Amino acid sequence: MRKLSKTHPAPPKLRSNDCVQAQVTLDNEVNLNKGKLSFDKHIYGDSTVKAQLKSDQHEKCAYCERRKGGDFGDIDHYRPKAEYTVNNIKSKPGYYWLAYDWENLIFSCTECNRTYKKSNFPLLDENKRDIINKNINTEYPLIINPYVDNPVEHICFARHIIKPVMKDGVEDSKGRYTIDLFKLNDRRDLLTARREIWNQFITYKQTIQILETFKDLPGAEAALKENMDRFNEMISDQAPHVGMLLNQE
Repeated sequence: MRKLSKTHPAPPKLRSNDCVQAQVTLDNEVNLNKGKLSFDKHIYGDSTVKAQLKSDQHEKCAYCERRKGGDFGDIDHYRPKAEYTVNNIKSKPGYYWLAYDWENLIFSCTECNRTYKKSNFPLLDENKRDIINKNINTEYPLIINPYVDNPVEHICFARHIIKPVMKDGVEDSKGRYTIDLFKLNDRRDLLTARREIWNQFITYKQTIQILETFKDLPGAEAALKENMDRFNEMISDQAPHVGMLLNQE
């Protein structure tokens, strides 16, 4: 997991008259205490919105850091729009006023979004939740938001295993909950991918150290450049699971 930033303003679709009207409709439905709210997926789910998020995230899921090329993946509402779940108890409404808010949208793989995150959104202190007044300023969510949080303050790695950061001998609560919610150490495909990348990383690192020692030998300089190029690719923003390589405990 890596710190992310949105490099452009909200896409035009999220600033359109249609978006404004869709939000007015939601506000009216909430005021009338309607049970089911009308969300317009064609606005927040527009292809331009998804494309911009994917570009900012280097086509990687914000939570598990797998690369998702093509049109795969979801637009996730960090704060759930329709309802929120805490300890398997669902409550309505959710953060409906953030349904079309650019700052609330994240690109996620379908597994992280639909299988694990869903509408889960607990706070460290549930008494700080203030849906009625549309106030999120006092909340401390337990799910890492890489656009807001710096993941290195909450998680680290021991080789390919992800761990919560320890603070004064206590596990960071946001790190622990995020790891457990997305099952980041339990999904076999993730563990296998991270293990393979870690092993490649160590191999390149060791090979570079050896080649630097013997760089005056014939062919060593070319081999050193080739290994350095591959090593630098592995720690680039575009590489999958680079957060693991750059955030070892």
